[in-house]
Amino acid sequence: MFGGSLLRSPQNPVPSHRSQQVPHVCRRISAGPERPVAQEEGTACRKPWQHHVISLAAVVAVTQAGLCGCSYAQTSVPSYEAELQQLIKKRGGKGLQLDLPSPQNRFRTKEGQEGARFKELTSKLEQLSKQLEDSKQKVSSDEQSLQQAGSEKQALQSTLQSLQDQALRAASEASKAADQAKQQRADAAKALAAANTELDRDRRQIESLRAESQKTQAELASMRSKADNLRNSLLATQRTLTASQNATQELTGKASNLEKQLAAETAAEREASSNVDKLGQQLQSAKSELSSIKQELKQAQSSGRDQQQALERGQRERQQLEEQLSGAEQKISDLEGKSRDLQQQDLQKQLHAAQAEASQMRDASSTSQRKTDEAARTIQTLESSLVEARKQADANTAELSKVKQDAANASEAKQAAEAAVSELRQRIADTERKAEEFAGAPEQQAQ
Repeated sequence: MFGGSLLRSPQNPVPSHRSQQVPHVCRRISAGPERPVAQEEGTACRKPWQHHVISLAAVVAVTQAGLCGCSYAQTSVPSYEAELQQLIKKRGGKGLQLDLPSPQNRFRTKEGQEGARFKELTSKLEQLSKQLEDSKQKVSSDEQSLQQAGSEKQALQSTLQSLQDQALRAASEASKAADQAKQQRADAAKALAAANTELDRDRRQIESLRAESQKTQAELASMRSKADNLRNSLLATQRTLTASQNATQELTGKASNLEKQLAAETAAEREASSNVDKLGQQLQSAKSELSSIKQELKQAQSSGRDQQQALERGQRERQQLEEQLSGAEQKISDLEGKSRDLQQQDLQKQLHAAQAEASQMRDASSTSQRKTDEAARTIQTLESSLVEARKQADANTAELSKVKQDAANASEAKQAAEAAVSELRQRIADTERKAEEFAGAPEQQAQ
């Protein structure tokens, strides 16, 4: 049953499992570089056994375990040798045994015991010859397996050396990466400390700018109060100036009226002077008339009573005229004196008073105008200071915003540095894990 049919070369495959006495199913096989075929568990094997050249013990163990040969055809020798040892242990450590034909299957004939014995001996002879052939093929197969095991051992040794070199390189790279990570961690710590220092400085600058801004706002409020007070003072000064201008205009009108009155008095004086001249002329005419009357009186003295009466009448008229003339002269003199003294004094006093009052009003107006100009200049200066204070406040606000933005950037840089430190720690851990894996790979391969 286990003759040369089970020990075939890769060029002479074993027939399908349907020719065996006990049908079975294949194990599940995972696909991979060394296992290109993946069969589902529970399906009948329809593929011939294209096995490698292996030992007879392996073939017998596979068959006795009820496993399909294709489960081992896709693997290398060391992998299924270990599994065969496990299968042997599962069988109770009884070792490998060939399943020989049972006595009930022996050939029996009617010739009796001798014929049966002959047939049995013949069958045993055939079986022994087959076992001899199987032993020869086993020797050849073992030699090939030994050669293949040697080549695979060399390949494994080269692979082990390569893995050791890779492990050394990985360890070196891991050490370099660890040193680099330490340096980066130190740099990150320095950057973090610098960021914290910068953040503290920015905070202090923010506090200073806030204090300066509050001080500027207080100064701005004080300037606004001063500006309001000066504006109110300017309004009061403007009202005073308006009243002064109105009073000046009124005094100017009074002065104009006084000048007109003075002109009228001057005209009246001139008229009085002309009247005096007229009275003088009348007096001259009266004198001349008196002279003529005297002449007539002298002429009448030489005549009669009529002439005497005319003389008396003339004397009376003369006396009346002389009285009238003296009264007129006195009146004219009085009028002239009074007109010159009183009118000139009053008019001059009134004119001087009006001129003095007008001068005072002009001085007050110029003083008010000067105060108004000074107040306007002060207000303009305060407004300029207010504009500068507003500009300074805007600049302080912009500087405060800039400092806040710098603080936010510093915080982001701090977070980025912390993230970089965390990433470096993760990379160091990954590198150490890979180094451990590379270091453990040669040991696993050696096992």
